[in-house]
Amino acid sequence: MKKIRPIFLILIIIILVIFLDFITVNNTKNTVDFFNSELDNIDNILLKGKMPIDKINELVDEWEKRSRLMAYYLEHDEIEKIGNNISLIQKQIEIEDVDDARQSIAETKFLFKHIEEKQILNIENFF
Repeated sequence: MKKIRPIFLILIIIILVIFLDFITVNNTKNTVDFFNSELDNIDNILLKGKMPIDKINELVDEWEKRSRLMAYYLEHDEIEKIGNNISLIQKQIEIEDVDDARQSIAETKFLFKHIEEKQILNIENFF
């Protein structure tokens, strides 16, 4: 009877960890997909020669909301890098620097891809 109790607790902890990992991975994937889609839309608008100031301002607001939740389970350095890049894109669009804004969009999309790959639980990330 004394051996069953620790085994039961260990199983509960393992199930809880797997469940929380599933939730965080899904949240990260949804966030990455959303921001990549929005960044693609902004990039397409920039290609047409227009300045999507309203769209980038909405994106900055959305990032501020979602980054708070992601800060609970991701490295703050990565979240800060993405936040800085999104702010940089906003400033570049405001001053109408299209080439640099498009380059910053590509860098931000790369950072999102890196976070998504790093978040997946596999042998390489485990060790």
